[in-house]
Amino acid sequence: MKKIYLFLLVIFITSRFAIAQSCVIDSSNTNFLAPHPDSIPCIERGITYSQTVQLLVPDSIDLINYGSPFSFVLYIDSVILNGIDGLPVGISNAVNPAPGVFYPGQYACVLMSGTSTDLAGNYYLTPNGTITAHGTPYPPIFDGDTTIDLALLQAMSLGQLDLFVDVIEQGAACRSLWPGAVCIIDSTNTQFFSPSPDSIPCIERGVGYNQIIQIHIPENFDIGPFAGLPPGFLLLNVDSMQIDSITDFPNGLVYELNPSNGFFLGGDNGCAFASGITNDPTGNYPLSIHGTISVSGIPGGFGFPPDTTFDLGQAQSMSGMFNLSVDVINTGEVCRPVSGISTYHASLNIMMDVYPNPSNGNVVLKLNAGGRVDGEIAVIDMSGRKVFAQTLDVQGTYTTTIDLSKYPKGIYAVQLKTTEGFASKTVAIE
Repeated sequence: MKKIYLFLLVIFITSRFAIAQSCVIDSSNTNFLAPHPDSIPCIERGITYSQTVQLLVPDSIDLINYGSPFSFVLYIDSVILNGIDGLPVGISNAVNPAPGVFYPGQYACVLMSGTSTDLAGNYYLTPNGTITAHGTPYPPIFDGDTTIDLALLQAMSLGQLDLFVDVIEQGAACRSLWPGAVCIIDSTNTQFFSPSPDSIPCIERGVGYNQIIQIHIPENFDIGPFAGLPPGFLLLNVDSMQIDSITDFPNGLVYELNPSNGFFLGGDNGCAFASGITNDPTGNYPLSIHGTISVSGIPGGFGFPPDTTFDLGQAQSMSGMFNLSVDVINTGEVCRPVSGISTYHASLNIMMDVYPNPSNGNVVLKLNAGGRVDGEIAVIDMSGRKVFAQTLDVQGTYTTTIDLSKYPKGIYAVQLKTTEGFASKTVAIE
């Protein structure tokens, strides 16, 4: 009899423990995620944590809200959620109802609980599971009935499905990541990036960061100065730009675009909102912009026929106009912007000569500088890869030969980058 009572007691304790580790579903929730990622309570190091995230599975999703340049509706058949990956060490999660299979209109919740002593900072969370949907068989990745990873959909969403949690020191103020669902576009902005890369506020290590960057897509792009030609000689009209993603942020920093699909026409305005907490080493972090730009201009002008689409990475490496970077500093240090390095320096470009053009591979770089020139010489291929780099600290006339004969034939950009700005000339290797 004692054994039976002991057995029943174990079952009771186990069931009570299981109930304690399960969240209660809120059937009145009307949001896909509740609370919003900007209001999930922070985890205090060494303090027991328990937080419920409510979910409501929608009937359908329009991919224009998740990175697609056009409207494309996927009708959801089912969602499998096994759990959440990326939580701080010591924090576990449990899905209710288990085993985590949900259908359109169904409610669910995830309980995050435990005690963590991980480093203070922002932790990017990834859903573990799949989504099965059907829709028009276009584009190919969503052909008819399709099952894809939730992590893939999250990566495509450009911030719309991002989920985060903050770890803070005991007693520290919880720092929300998002002051709003999306940054507000300043329609009066006329700069490609505002603030410019040399005046973006620095990121202090371990301190919450929030920064809006306004974007203005130019209606035309003067490639002349970057190709060693007079201004206005090769003026390309910008038809549209598609920003797929921006990468190489310090760990813990994320961004959101407005419009969320990253699609702009020439002359459009938009913005990006960078936020988060990082403990990465101090220094300058150049960011990479991935996507395409479609232009039209003079037929046959240096490889640019009337209508051309090319990678933004290529434009970024060839021009400097699209260069963007952020600085990480220690708390209390003076912000050290990268002055001028993303600014085209017209007078420096005049001092710089690259010949012969076209070349058989041996390229001569000549500088007729009146004062000191301190910086770097770099050669970039059309894919944006740096094939040659050399530091430079000279005064007056300077000449050097760069051997590019071992590289494929094509167009290369020869760049000179200094703290005052940059100069760029193109050369054809035949």
